Amino acid sequence: MKIATHNGPFHCDDVVAVAALRLLHPGAEVIRTRDPQALASADIRVDVGGVFDPANGTYDHHFKGSPVGPLGVRLSSAGMIWQAFGSAVVASLAEGLDPAPIAEQVYADLIAAIDAADNGQAEGMAAPGIENFTLSHAVSDFNPRWDEAQSPEDFMDRFMAAVEFATGAMLRAISRAVGTAKAAGLVRDAIQGDPEVVVLDRFMPWHEVLVPNTTNTKFVVFPNPEGTWMVQAVPPSLGSFGQRQPLPEAWAGLRDAELANVTGVPDAVFCHPGRFIGGAKSKDGAMNLANQAVLA
Repeated sequence: MKIATHNGPFHCDDVVAVAALRLLHPGAEVIRTRDPQALASADIRVDVGGVFDPANGTYDHHFKGSPVGPLGVRLSSAGMIWQAFGSAVVASLAEGLDPAPIAEQVYADLIAAIDAADNGQAEGMAAPGIENFTLSHAVSDFNPRWDEAQSPEDFMDRFMAAVEFATGAMLRAISRAVGTAKAAGLVRDAIQGDPEVVVLDRFMPWHEVLVPNTTNTKFVVFPNPEGTWMVQAVPPSLGSFGQRQPLPEAWAGLRDAELANVTGVPDAVFCHPGRFIGGAKSKDGAMNLANQAVLA
């Protein structure tokens, strides 16, 4: 397998496209060129070639009317490659799950933003004078600086270093999506009957399933990796910073003995001033806090 992309300065989309293809074909050779004969010798061309022609192995978006992805973002070479090969890339890492929805989640979590940035559809500034630092920025920083050596070999070395970096980010995005998919079934079981307090015996992502599929659930109790047990208020909708019902106002900002005195829970640890999360050292303690909060 030979993968070709353009030479010179690189962007996140061609780097991520090559990273995805090398996960699928670990021994693939990578060439960086604009020479037509060299490009023709490759099995796949990304971000170069002037056409989107999967049948011919060419995945370029530099032409008027290039395709739009499933989230309404125009595809870059990263999105083109992911739409074509993402499920295959994910398949060996999906742990027995259907790779297609996991690949869709990785597109939404990682690839779509790269497409948007490369096609000028990114939102831009987080706040005046503060720019969102994204994977696209991080990959761009692998290019040689203006006052550093810029031979073809220097660019190739930097490009492959960027590919390794992007591969790590992609593997973690896939792993996160796999974890979310595995957790979904466990959360669905836990929310049967729409109880006011849902208990999860392990820390796992729960918002995506619980929030849109319950109306009565107010708090989720779960262990955190540090060994304590959390009581978290359920938001009214995905992405909201509000709560269906906050923890009691009298608990806000209290810790340890102060919180224990107010709640009567000996191992109470803290209640956030925002009243969206609190905790205790034990599951019993956290359940006591949650049950009190429901009645508050």
